[in-house]
Amino acid sequence: AETKVYPRSNNGQLVLDRVVDANSVKGADGTANTTRLEKVPDVNGNLVVKTQREEVAVERGPNEKVVTSKTMAADHLTGKLAVTAEETTSITTQGGTKQIESTVRTPGRTGWELSGRTTTTETTAPDGSVSRETIENGRSIFSTKTGNELLEPLVPQRKIVEQETHRPDGTTIMQRDVFHRDVNGDWKPESFSTKQADKGRI
Repeated sequence: AETKVYPRSNNGQLVLDRVVDANSVKGADGTANTTRLEKVPDVNGNLVVKTQREEVAVERGPNEKVVTSKTMAADHLTGKLAVTAEETTSITTQGGTKQIESTVRTPGRTGWELSGRTTTTETTAPDGSVSRETIENGRSIFSTKTGNELLEPLVPQRKIVEQETHRPDGTTIMQRDVFHRDVNGDWKPESFSTKQADKGRI
């Protein structure tokens, strides 16, 4: 699969921003291997690789899938691709509820360190409506437990709440609200959160 992204420039012209090529190979055992290349144009308009992501998806029974991946980016010193992140995602489905847990490890001072964790709970109602809550965890910039932010435990930092409601007339009402945690640990809505539902016909 190939995806091309064309944003508009200041003069309203569509310009090529990036190209993503994805190639998937599925084995007889159900394991899927996917390679994604993100390319961006250089100053001469030639496409060069910006990042490469390699994923391996393994089915663990009818209700669980585990995806492991590594992301590589261009090292400007060597001109070669170097691994910048490793991610493990577990997707579990029980009835109408899907649980997605992802952990990200990045190179640190003492080797590979846990740098992020994301948990998403998605519930689908019998009428097709979907509610989704995502909590993103990262290093706290407020805590002083260790005196070193690199050693701080991961804590919830951002929450995204989404609701898709399907109506009998064929329209869908979508609402998305984003919250961040303040210094007191309370969730505060961000200014660009969706306060009123958007309508779209499907």
